[in-house]
Amino acid sequence: MAADVEEIPKQEEEVEDNFEELPTEENLRIKTSIQDPPTDLKMKPLPKHLGYAFQEKYSLLPELRDEDIDDNFPDETLMNSLLNDEGGTPWHYFWDDPYLFKMCPDGMIRRCIYGFETQKILDECHHDPTGGHYGPFTTTKKVFDVGFYWQTIFKEVHTLVQNCDACQRSSSLSRKNEMPQNSIQVSEIIDILGIDFIGPFPKFHKSKYILVAIDYVPKWAKAEALPMNDTRVVINYLTKLFSRFGIPKVLISDRGTHFCNKQMDKVLKRFGVYHPFSIAYHPQTSGQVENTNRALKRILEKTVKDNPSVWSWKLDDALWAFRAAYKTSIGTTPYRLLYGKTCHLPFEIKYRAYWALRSCNPDRKITREK
Repeated sequence: MAADVEEIPKQEEEVEDNFEELPTEENLRIKTSIQDPPTDLKMKPLPKHLGYAFQEKYSLLPELRDEDIDDNFPDETLMNSLLNDEGGTPWHYFWDDPYLFKMCPDGMIRRCIYGFETQKILDECHHDPTGGHYGPFTTTKKVFDVGFYWQTIFKEVHTLVQNCDACQRSSSLSRKNEMPQNSIQVSEIIDILGIDFIGPFPKFHKSKYILVAIDYVPKWAKAEALPMNDTRVVINYLTKLFSRFGIPKVLISDRGTHFCNKQMDKVLKRFGVYHPFSIAYHPQTSGQVENTNRALKRILEKTVKDNPSVWSWKLDDALWAFRAAYKTSIGTTPYRLLYGKTCHLPFEIKYRAYWALRSCNPDRKITREK
């Protein structure tokens, strides 16, 4: 059944618009408070019982009251308050006329160096006989140990080593990547000694060989230039070594005829020293002696490259550089581990390290006047 649907005509309803039409403005932007600051705002004064405190990690710096805040705040007010602080605020730098010193995190006071003196100190720490042409880390540690500091020291040391002709020509693959590492032995100082010969070298003043002894714990090296490598010179050398440092428990050497003989066994048995031998297929037994031999030869090669015949004159300087060099395995230098203090080098006094000023020039005012 179909329904008839009548179409209802649409009636348009007229709605009155009560809003005024605003004129359109192009590039209309709201001004910020900086461009159009308000004029009816007033700042309330700070109550007198409140103050401004600047808090550090464990201490409070000087407190500023409302009356301290004037037109010169914060530049002059804060600076005067901090300089006149009597609360013991820790500072990392202090001025001891005419030098600036830095209190470093390890508790050591180091003189701050600047200008041309930095390059001179680096040259003496690296190129001089007491330097030894070591790498960036050891050279930097030597500068810190003698009491000097500047902010760009790490960058300058890396640049110095990279530009050192002797270091670049003699650099080679590290033994750390060529052979397995030795196990750590628990022992005391002078308990275990290793001994070996280096040479032959060009004969100079009747010296042709170097007899090296190394203490396995503090990495302390002792060497002597000798005319030959027979049993007699070895026994004389060991007798002087024992009388100075004491008798070890173990003396390690290779199976050379100057070490492996009845006369040597008789002498060591009298002192009560156990004498094991290293073997060819297990070089780790005398690994520390071989490392010391390579280090001393490397230092001598770089220091006497122009005149190799005078190697025996430079042996003591090479030993000095080796003993005063930082060793990663012991975390310090062999000299400090054996004697309990840092080895003072000649340029510490030359460039006025802090300890040198205190011990060598107690009256610094008179020194400055001179």
